Amino acid sequence: MLARPHAVVWTSRRCEPIIPLIDDAPTTATTVTITTIRPMIPIPRPADRPEQIAFSPGRVNLIGDHTDYNGGLALPMAIELGTRATFRADRTGSLLITSDAEPEPAVIDLAELRAGIRYPAQLAPFWARYVAGVATAAGVGELVQGGTGVVTSQLPRGAGLSSSASLEVALALAFGGDALVETRSRMQIARACQDAEHRATGVKSGLMDQIAILFGAKAHATLIDFAKRPDPLVQQVSIPDELEVLVVASATSRRLAGSAYARRRAECIQASEIIGPLGSASVDSLAAIEDPVLAARARHVVTECARVRQFVEALESADFAAAGALMTASHLSLSRDFEVSTPELDSLVEDLVGDRHIFGARLTGAGFGGCAVALCRAGTVHPEERRRPSWVLRPSEGARLTP
Repeated sequence: MLARPHAVVWTSRRCEPIIPLIDDAPTTATTVTITTIRPMIPIPRPADRPEQIAFSPGRVNLIGDHTDYNGGLALPMAIELGTRATFRADRTGSLLITSDAEPEPAVIDLAELRAGIRYPAQLAPFWARYVAGVATAAGVGELVQGGTGVVTSQLPRGAGLSSSASLEVALALAFGGDALVETRSRMQIARACQDAEHRATGVKSGLMDQIAILFGAKAHATLIDFAKRPDPLVQQVSIPDELEVLVVASATSRRLAGSAYARRRAECIQASEIIGPLGSASVDSLAAIEDPVLAARARHVVTECARVRQFVEALESADFAAAGALMTASHLSLSRDFEVSTPELDSLVEDLVGDRHIFGARLTGAGFGGCAVALCRAGTVHPEERRRPSWVLRPSEGARLTP
């Protein structure tokens, strides 16, 4: 039988176990609770039924970008906006999935995919590639024999809120249903959805989005340590009631496969061959990297991991100004050292940090367009007053099967 999760308090010195976690235990506004999450916690599900309905949130990353595939730290949170997938299974050997966000359905011949006659990345329309990726992903594909489904989404595409990962997780839960949640852990489902993304796009993206979406918890962000093996360590960090998270769209949408993401990842691999895994490297070790581009890429990852730790400590001590300053420093690092920002994002972040109600801001996600995220004093920002699409987002529970 699994041990009951325990809460821990993160300090600059150590993580100290405290009393067993009680869901309704009161917390003070200046205390940040970090709860270690055991990967085998089952996904909540309703009673068996022929039609499976799944909801999968999007995510916004508060701090820690391009750290997941470098064995570092990240602090994303699941959000209230998300994707709902309804699926009725049959044994026809084909999938017919429609979406309220897409003019064309995804029509998938499972036999062709499994025989290697066609591959997910070859399919049209583009979104059908994600459907095919999930339907052939290890751990999920063997549960899919055919069926029809409908997808609805509240997430804007290309905004950096993980609409693709949200779609993948919603489809995986709807396709697999009770059989999936009874036989696979959350981490196994996250890895299956990462595999689906790789199959769909050909981009070797990291695991942060899928973990954030599957492990999300109400009123908490998700601290992920990718240095841990065999699976990343997942902990929950409470977000104080005095704070709100504002997300503002830039003028540039993002598509990961069409960006320089793969080149950045290759540069990080080159740097790690010199100083070791970047997520656990020291600032002093950067001197060993002679190539200025590789040194800049490594410097971002090393300093970003330090900022994630400091951000959690700032929340714990209710030093929201320090937390905001760390977010802004993260943006400067992503813009100058990692070079994944855009002029529109730089201008947007500059405007946001000029607002007296905002503690700090940064681009969120992989960059190359998308959204900026800002840390605000609760009740002081109003999305409807801004000239750009904006949302005040709250940390949400993770993906689940629904009644």
